[in-house]
Amino acid sequence: MQATKTPVGVATLAQLIGYNDEFCYTLFADEEIRRGLAEFGPAVDALYSTDLFSNNSQAPRIQVPIASLRKFQKSHRSFAFAAYLIASYEVAADYYEQALELLRECGKASLVHGTGDSPEERFAASLANSGCGALDPNDVRTLTYIRKRRNHLVHLGAAPAVGFQDLCSNYGASMNAHWGPTREAVDFTVASTAALSEREAVGFLKLLRILIERLDAAVAAGIDNFKAVKREASRVRASLDRPNLDVLGRRAGELRHAVSVGYGLALTEESARSAMHVAT
Repeated sequence: MQATKTPVGVATLAQLIGYNDEFCYTLFADEEIRRGLAEFGPAVDALYSTDLFSNNSQAPRIQVPIASLRKFQKSHRSFAFAAYLIASYEVAADYYEQALELLRECGKASLVHGTGDSPEERFAASLANSGCGALDPNDVRTLTYIRKRRNHLVHLGAAPAVGFQDLCSNYGASMNAHWGPTREAVDFTVASTAALSEREAVGFLKLLRILIERLDAAVAAGIDNFKAVKREASRVRASLDRPNLDVLGRRAGELRHAVSVGYGLALTEESARSAMHVAT
């Protein structure tokens, strides 16, 4: 049986899912505020936030007329959409080095770093050089697109960089077809530097989760099961104050759980006990 995932991928996905849940909460809270203000109507526009929300301890921090609060809510949406994409991209980008380090420790073959013009291209080349599964070129290009879109949100560039435009002109239609309706409102043929829409943000966060799953499956294909079990057994053993035989045997269940959750591998009780005894 071959590993189907890695602890690095599991942790990365958990963080991305957490950000997505927070993003959904932001949408929920934003909708409630919008509906609440709509119910009050324009008659309260001249009132201040401290008048209408006198029981809210945070109202004095804003201290603006309700008419301005409506405008502030709209700008906050754009900021929040960008913030969640930027944070999620950083989490996804951190996956590259962590996954390669895992391959260095537990790979079937020696890790051979690849070359390329971008982090995602170098990562894909490294996987190809190190006996891992191949990545779809459109997945790699999608990561490039998201990185460039993220860069413009961070640096607020007025015009798209030449490389961004070339990516969209040469491969945008292919990426659109590759993802189909999964991409929501994301249009890869457009080198957009505009504020994110709600459906774009939803699409990008979804694509990042799918991409990490695909990257992690490719990395897992290059994992040596024996090395992975030994690595996890050493980690469990290192957490013990007195690793005597009785304690090691009782912690075999923890090793089985770690290997199952982290790598998708089923380890027998006997194998787990044996691994705990020989781990260094």
